[in-house]
Amino acid sequence: DVLPVSQVIPFSTLNSNRIIMKTFFLLCATAMLMIATPAFAGDCEVCIKVIDDVRENMTKTESKDKPSIEAALGKYCKKKDNGPRERKICYYIDPIKRDVAHPISLGIPSKK
Repeated sequence: DVLPVSQVIPFSTLNSNRIIMKTFFLLCATAMLMIATPAFAGDCEVCIKVIDDVRENMTKTESKDKPSIEAALGKYCKKKDNGPRERKICYYIDPIKRDVAHPISLGIPSKK
């Protein structure tokens, strides 16, 4: 003879398990949405400003040459009058100058 679940497990235990499962599901869904939301390059105003400032100080032929772009990035980052936000971006850009220079050399807009 099989007993119904409600007689084997008290109702209060079933109810609290449902609440726990719903809460867990809600937290997982929220975490997935936060992870899935990409950060766009257009969200970083300082990044755009730095790249635009570097581009302004280059000729059209220099802006196609990766070593020239890397040199221009280095020159910009060594300026003493950069603000703290620009210095912070330079800190992160310095080790990856080649990667940053590639989209610039292709003429991709700063906002992308």
